[in-house]
Amino acid sequence: PLGLGPTLCPFACAPSRDAGALYREPEPEPPPPIPTPDLEGLALVGTLTGVDGVSIAIIRDDNLGETVYVMVGDDLNGSVVQEIYDNSVLVALGDEEEELIGVSYQF
Repeated sequence: PLGLGPTLCPFACAPSRDAGALYREPEPEPPPPIPTPDLEGLALVGTLTGVDGVSIAIIRDDNLGETVYVMVGDDLNGSVVQEIYDNSVLVALGDEEEELIGVSYQF
């Protein structure tokens, strides 16, 4: 042997003091965005309230090309109808709420 083994080992085998500085924990991924009610393409045509106080909302869905009738508790584009007012409908998806406001026509 050339006699280099034992003398190189303290340099080649010794852990570097900066080895930890080169390794970084991966950044945690950001949380996904909070989903919000999707009211795109929906238009509140009107609301009806029966003598029993139960309200129905008439909503035009341009995405499907049809008109739908919903009551409190019904599904609307993946959201749940929370309240039906005279000229608006409140929907919720989780903790997020959106209000669909009626279309006003003037003659």
